[in-house]
Amino acid sequence: MRSEFEPRPLLCAFAALAAVLGSVHGLWTLLILLPIAVWCGRSWPAVLAGALLGFLLRFDPDPWLEPPTAGYAGRLVVRTMPERTLEGWRVEAQDRTGRFILAGRGPSPVIGDRVLVAGERSPASELVRGRGLAGRIDAVRVKIDPGWASPFWQSALKVRDALENRISRLVPGEKGGLLIGMSLGRRTELSQETLEAIRRSGGMHLIAASGMNVLIFAAIVGWLCSLAPMPPWTRWAVLAVILLGYGALVGFGMSIIRAIVMALAWQAAFVFRREPDAPSVWGLAGIVGLALEPAEIAGIGFWLSMTAVAGLVVFWESSPSFPLLIRGLVSGMVATLATAPLVAFWFGDVPWVGLLLDLLVVPLAAPIMAMVAAASILIGPAGPVGDVLLSWGAGSLAGFALRVMLWLGTQPWAVIPVPWYPAWAATAGYLPLLILWRTSQREA
Repeated sequence: MRSEFEPRPLLCAFAALAAVLGSVHGLWTLLILLPIAVWCGRSWPAVLAGALLGFLLRFDPDPWLEPPTAGYAGRLVVRTMPERTLEGWRVEAQDRTGRFILAGRGPSPVIGDRVLVAGERSPASELVRGRGLAGRIDAVRVKIDPGWASPFWQSALKVRDALENRISRLVPGEKGGLLIGMSLGRRTELSQETLEAIRRSGGMHLIAASGMNVLIFAAIVGWLCSLAPMPPWTRWAVLAVILLGYGALVGFGMSIIRAIVMALAWQAAFVFRREPDAPSVWGLAGIVGLALEPAEIAGIGFWLSMTAVAGLVVFWESSPSFPLLIRGLVSGMVATLATAPLVAFWFGDVPWVGLLLDLLVVPLAAPIMAMVAAASILIGPAGPVGDVLLSWGAGSLAGFALRVMLWLGTQPWAVIPVPWYPAWAATAGYLPLLILWRTSQREA
């Protein structure tokens, strides 16, 4: 029999990896690793492996402390799909000193492009640093190296732009902008006032290309595959192709990669006739994310994503007797509560109305994404059916969601101001999670 409290090797490795990457002093690293090793017990080889990987990937945080704006000239590798802005485009790109927001005009680069850039480099703001970025580069001249041009990513960009233009045509205004944000993670059609209202309502995760989109998409695809008579490995292959295709459309951000890893690892358990283990899948996603981008350890986005999923894991593992519909409806509330201490520490307020949003709007995300996905493949003679799905189906639901978020976000009582407190005190907010965890025994 196996207890849910039993440490998993993947969890131990992730904890050690995060401890090494997150501590800047050798003594602190040892002080953090010792209790991890004691907790893991016989899984100490996993602790050792995670710590060694952390030392190999350890990065220098000094580039984040750059002096004010200075000239920049160098070569960068583009890491995300471009986002259209009023001034041109914006991507995330990386050089030897770190990862930056790169903004420019003219033809936009795509994932994998090598670009020669001349422009101005600005230091990271508090919000940008929270995303694990070293700053911003406003390009005056950008030259895309033709030797590294990727026809695949250029094609993915064309498909995404075509779908975005179709949504904008059928669902005009900010309602269409919200629909684009919920399905493709693009926010350029939403005004700053609307974005602030959405933030105050606790709905920013709905308009970002996040792991939630991938997991909802994976659940829909998994359910459809379960209706067809196919072996488990075929279901896994279909799920992998569809999720990777969706990742190509929205850009393989780290939250997207982590969610794809979680979905495929969960499904792989059925291929090998094993019971899926949510804590191990969570640990594996964290390891893969930090191995690909070690600087994520310092980003608030990484910790919000991992903490939200951790809260869901605790809730789902500790409430097996709850009806599936009830667990699905309150999952958004669980994720909101799980991230509340971090949100309060980082942003100085807590949008408590997000709990209402989780009941009224978050359940609409699945049908909205399902209708957008169906409309995206209904082209040619079937195009009018797809247009109806977008305009009357997904558009109507997005309009309702926008009205709810705007009303909640514009209320003076929408957020609770929180005075500053030290980072270590934020951990006290997670003690209630231990109360939610009920030990369950099952076959190993």
